[in-house]
Amino acid sequence: MTSSRLPPGVKERLRAALRQHADTWLSRFYRHEILVARAVRGIQDDAAKEFRRTVVRPVVERVAAGMATFERRGQDVTIATTPELRRLIAEAEALVRQGMRRVQDQARANLGQLVRQEADWVQESARKVLRIETARPVSLPRIEAAVEQRPYLGATTEEWFGSLVGGDNGAVDNVRFAVQTGVQRGLTTDEIVRTLRGTRAGDFEDGLLSGSNVDQLRAMVRTAAAHASATTRAETFADLGVDQYQFVATLDSKTSIICAANDGKVFEMGKGPMPPLHPNCRSGIVPWTGREVGNRASVDGPVPASTTFPEWLEGQPRSVQDEMLGPTRAAAWRAGDLTFAQMIGKDLQPLSIDRLRQLDRIPDPEDA
Repeated sequence: MTSSRLPPGVKERLRAALRQHADTWLSRFYRHEILVARAVRGIQDDAAKEFRRTVVRPVVERVAAGMATFERRGQDVTIATTPELRRLIAEAEALVRQGMRRVQDQARANLGQLVRQEADWVQESARKVLRIETARPVSLPRIEAAVEQRPYLGATTEEWFGSLVGGDNGAVDNVRFAVQTGVQRGLTTDEIVRTLRGTRAGDFEDGLLSGSNVDQLRAMVRTAAAHASATTRAETFADLGVDQYQFVATLDSKTSIICAANDGKVFEMGKGPMPPLHPNCRSGIVPWTGREVGNRASVDGPVPASTTFPEWLEGQPRSVQDEMLGPTRAAAWRAGDLTFAQMIGKDLQPLSIDRLRQLDRIPDPEDA
């Protein structure tokens, strides 16, 4: 992933164009970040709706029908020793896998559109803003292969979707838990169904399938989108002669410490951290031309592009600082006893994945 693919002489002309039109190009990039965030939210919403339609609804209906004719209850009634329960779980698992294939197909199609949008946008902005026509056309198949095949956070997108089906606290695991524990605790069919589907008071979005698994899916889609966007940009930047990129984190109280610590830093292509750095990551990259220009998005509206996360957080109320870092660490940070870099270690992670998921339910400013 370097600019060595460029023909002789082109690299120098592209760099000159980058320097000449840097202000306009980067300003457009920061605006583009907001639009991409909205597009990703749409992909998340589509995936959640499809999951509820093709997984939650048929699974709940099958469990309800199966449990309605099964009266046995007690500690001795287990899936391992009861063929009826074992068959019911197998049928529910088949429905989960069938529905998830549809969810995954839809999400992959939407992410593919995001990849094409990013590649087209970078090239179009190069032509219209940098006014260059000499860059080699971006190879979309190469980028799509990189997005599909490169692992992030230890797995590929295909493997991450698979974990939602059969991993710990995945859909199959939750169905098995709801049925097995419900039977052993003597719960009624309605109570078991409610465990999976949720309550009317919660708009049927607070069950194991309708709530927990949907939250996992939304986080997974956002993480996959961060990977798709960053990979696409890195590949297209290389064809434009951009040798360095700047890491850009969203400026709000939901930003993770590891992204906040990298915010504003400049790295060589292929040698620095590339989003996503954690589940639910919303960070991105922008081309580095040697100086800060334009504005970037924050929860308070546009701020100068040179604003780093620590600088933004310093201007926030203590309640936001405490929410972001935790009261104890926030106090140490305000006192100068703890830096952002020191919070990246394994023993000083201020936010768990569950906490990140809870904070992520707060609407993004651009969605207001």
